[in-house]
Amino acid sequence: MTKTLRATLLFIAFGIAAAANADAPDPDPARFDDAIQAFVDWDSKNALPEDPVLFVGSSSVRLWSTAKAFPGKPIINRGFGGSELSDVIHFYEQVVKPYSPRKIFLYAGDNDIANGKSAEQVFEDYKAFVAMLRADLPDTELVFISIKPSMARWEKWPVMVAANRMVRDYAANRPRLAYADLAGPLLGNDGLPKDVYVEDELHLNEEGYRLWQEALAPFFSATVSAAEDTDSEYLEALFLADQDIRSADMMAEGKFPTLQEERERRIAVFKLISRSELHTANDFLHAGVILHHTSSISDDNDQLHSLGAENHLLAFFLFERAASLGSENARNLTAAAYNYYLRACGQDAGKFGYDFVDKQPVWRPGLSSAESEEVLCGFDPRPYQN
Repeated sequence: MTKTLRATLLFIAFGIAAAANADAPDPDPARFDDAIQAFVDWDSKNALPEDPVLFVGSSSVRLWSTAKAFPGKPIINRGFGGSELSDVIHFYEQVVKPYSPRKIFLYAGDNDIANGKSAEQVFEDYKAFVAMLRADLPDTELVFISIKPSMARWEKWPVMVAANRMVRDYAANRPRLAYADLAGPLLGNDGLPKDVYVEDELHLNEEGYRLWQEALAPFFSATVSAAEDTDSEYLEALFLADQDIRSADMMAEGKFPTLQEERERRIAVFKLISRSELHTANDFLHAGVILHHTSSISDDNDQLHSLGAENHLLAFFLFERAASLGSENARNLTAAAYNYYLRACGQDAGKFGYDFVDKQPVWRPGLSSAESEEVLCGFDPRPYQN
């Protein structure tokens, strides 16, 4: 049986039963007493960095050379292999609170679900952890690293996806909470895990961690501060101005944005991107909408013409980033931006790219691999739409 067929059968079989998981008990945290004591002993003998970035969770954190992956950052790694989120909560006083971190990257839920816990249990534990953090460290940011797919636990992937979505939606509009989609980069065009795992088909190899490092890097600059609030307010003002000039009332009066006005808004977005001043889902969404709108112009027949294919492609990635941070509207916008990219390349977006069925983007079939690169203008968006 091929890897693809085996994975598909397992996914279908266990996907049907994903919602039927009974609550599983928390394992005995005492099994980690020695590992936690080793952390405490080390801390007592060494100076700790101020305002550190804390990585905490299971073996995917423990095995990651986080200080090497993010050089120059005040990293503390407190991963302990085999742990569940309930264990992190139990040892919170030892592995989280003493460091007063400015940011926490949490990876948990993988072992929980593998050991029989439901998505709802993982989500409830996540909320319990958030409550503890808010009580003791209200200014600390928490980034939940999405539970990763793996062939070793592929039968559990539907439950993991459900848990990821619950956390993503919860964090989307709450201050100092974020969701990092690190599962998407690990999946190939066929929807299955890439060859980025060690022999156990569970833990990441060097390439897998490189993909994680690349995907997580933007979160190091995405910190909530007064300056960033100002950036967001400025971007929102640009966005509202862009929406206002395109309102039905303005169009009815025959008032259209000038090329100079469109150019100024585009340049403002480019400046914000170059300075890494996009931080929240709404920031990326607003920037994408502005760029997408101002990169097209209507002719006398109300037909839109693109002013630059690459601008639409950049809008695609801005929407994709907004979606990964929890924006519910961004996924449809990625598809729309990609269709405009195809049009700008001279391709027939009514034949290729995305169609919309019940307001949901659906990939148009019938494209052979030989045609793909030319027809899709060198960029296939499907791996980003998982």
